[in-house]
Amino acid sequence: MRKQSGLLILAELAVGCAFAVSSAWGQTPPPPLAAPGKIFTRNKSFCLPIALDAKERAKIQSVQLYVRSGPNGTWALKDTAPPSRTEFDYSVTQDGEYGFTIVTLKKNDQLTPADLNRMVPGLIVVVDSQPPEVSVRALPSTAQGASIECKVRDANPDPSRLKVEYQGADKTWRVLTPSAQDPSIFAIPGPISKDSVVRATATDRAGNSTMRVVNLDAPVTVTAAAPRHKEAIAMPDVLESRAERIVPTISEQVRTQPPPLAESVKAPAKFPAEPSAPVSGRQLINSAHVTLDYQIDEAGPTGVSKVEVWMTRDEGQTWRRLCDDPDHRSPVEFDLPGDGQYGISLVATNGSGFGAKAPGRGDAPDYWIEVDTTKPVAQLLSVKPSAGDAGAVLLTTWVASDKNLGETPIDLYYATRPAGPWQPLAKALKNDGNHIFNLPPDIGPEFYVRMEVTDRAGNVERCDWPQPIAVDMSRPKARVVRIRAGAQH
Repeated sequence: MRKQSGLLILAELAVGCAFAVSSAWGQTPPPPLAAPGKIFTRNKSFCLPIALDAKERAKIQSVQLYVRSGPNGTWALKDTAPPSRTEFDYSVTQDGEYGFTIVTLKKNDQLTPADLNRMVPGLIVVVDSQPPEVSVRALPSTAQGASIECKVRDANPDPSRLKVEYQGADKTWRVLTPSAQDPSIFAIPGPISKDSVVRATATDRAGNSTMRVVNLDAPVTVTAAAPRHKEAIAMPDVLESRAERIVPTISEQVRTQPPPLAESVKAPAKFPAEPSAPVSGRQLINSAHVTLDYQIDEAGPTGVSKVEVWMTRDEGQTWRRLCDDPDHRSPVEFDLPGDGQYGISLVATNGSGFGAKAPGRGDAPDYWIEVDTTKPVAQLLSVKPSAGDAGAVLLTTWVASDKNLGETPIDLYYATRPAGPWQPLAKALKNDGNHIFNLPPDIGPEFYVRMEVTDRAGNVERCDWPQPIAVDMSRPKARVVRIRAGAQH
């Protein structure tokens, strides 16, 4: 029977520790500090881990989550939990800025902070699920050459993540540099050819992305879909040891990422446990649900009483216990918190309660996993039949991008009917943006074209050319029949 872990909260963002409660109650509140930095996310559901001071846990009756909408909103009590609770779940219905803080109720009915009207946010989250709007247009040529204008409209733009590329007659993509005088203007290298393509990709601070492709005045917009899972918002470290001043800072660990993964398989992943076939230590999968095979070495007479799965998202700087294996026997199944890179370690305990220590700060994981459930962003730009030396040929151009594209991610197919069956035209093409190939002699007078782009995690994006391609390879010949003098009416 399939074993399922109890982890139901899906996470994507980790920026430090959680809310903290100190032992300095009753002291005079210090002057207010600056508001915490804002965290941007495109998810509307997330979890907020709670960290209580162990010395004060026994004195606390409950922990209360207060939320306000907007910087000038009114604080409202949204959830109450016992001190044993490790996290709050929270969802919003619309985009906007939200402030979070906690209030503790001691067993003597004392609230901290006592004045709820003077609370400051311990965390500010900006929810933005809308992708940027990108416009691209060619500007009139000048003595300095041709150029384009690319403008981005978004509630939370990130100018540093705007990428504008140009493909000319040589079919090579070149990254354009913005003008020093106007960052929305980009100079085009060399003359513009008939099949020139401009590709602009804009990503906002919440991670929403839009690709805009302009080819012969026929723009195409491709927008990355927002995630559909819940996100864990880990609370930053508290600087002061006073519950009245929950003023965190964002940890540097959010900026670090594990090294790139070296191999790819499709999920759910099965990790080989036999000594003759050791695991490679890294895996790329396209599902957040993982099946992990393991083996127990050096088990004593009391056997194994517990096997824990631990996870890190910041190269071992912080660790979180993900789940226990209920029956202490391989395999164990669990859910990772969505797309991202994770370090995994196992901790086993014998029947007497002895075993390895849980991983701590700086410990290296046993295994790296990258979850990538996002399909590549791709678009067929043109499909043009032509006459070649050996018969009909087809010129196909496209754009495709993904962080985990392999060397040959492109497959092209054809069918005589929109519903198929589909036959291969060309397999395992490089992502060069174009390909010319001879058409099969029996392809018929009309056919349809499909492109599939597959990343190294196994995610597939399918693009169908909307109109059928007509092929007429007949060679009409004209001959003189007769000649007549004068006009014929």
